[in-house]
Amino acid sequence: ACFGFNKAQGFVDANIKRIFLRFFALKDPKPRALQQLAQDFLNHQDSFSHNQALLDIGALVCTPKSPKCPLCPLRTHCQAKDSPLEYSQKTQMAYENKTLNLGVCILEENNTQKIALIKSSARLYAGLYNFPQLKNPPSRSSQYGYIGELKHSYTRYRLKLVIYSLKNIHELEEGVEFFDSRELERLPVSGMTMKILAFIRQQKIAFYACEKA
Repeated sequence: ACFGFNKAQGFVDANIKRIFLRFFALKDPKPRALQQLAQDFLNHQDSFSHNQALLDIGALVCTPKSPKCPLCPLRTHCQAKDSPLEYSQKTQMAYENKTLNLGVCILEENNTQKIALIKSSARLYAGLYNFPQLKNPPSRSSQYGYIGELKHSYTRYRLKLVIYSLKNIHELEEGVEFFDSRELERLPVSGMTMKILAFIRQQKIAFYACEKA
């Protein structure tokens, strides 16, 4: 809302949360309270620069383990400037391991290659495009061509991505759409999708031509 549509909207990511914990000397505040604080603290006349500045301060100055307090432009009013580590978030994420079997399905249409992707409705990747999952676990069937494996992490998941080349679109979950290379450049895709695209472009193998029927 702020960066894409220039709305006067505050938000809290890990960096901004750390700044707020220290600046206001907070310990274990509720997410809703932090979000309200972000909105109250916001410079409504220039929310873009305000939020970008907070992100930069959190990433470069108000760091988790070695904050550079003497350089901080917020130091004068920071309530934790003498003991910043006392107000650091110390919770440790418990990760869940998960394997995703993903299919690369390439359609030849009017001398143009198009690749199958699916728009996510899940909360984290909502509105972004990902590679579709296989309906059934892969077997020795000729419908599957093993490409390789990648590791990817997001939020609380550590993912093992197993990539296959497929012949038949019906081997994939419902709702796939096909896009050519130009469309891909403008498509909102997830970081996971970008990683897989870079990976398959490096592979010197022939992919199956996808059959819709």
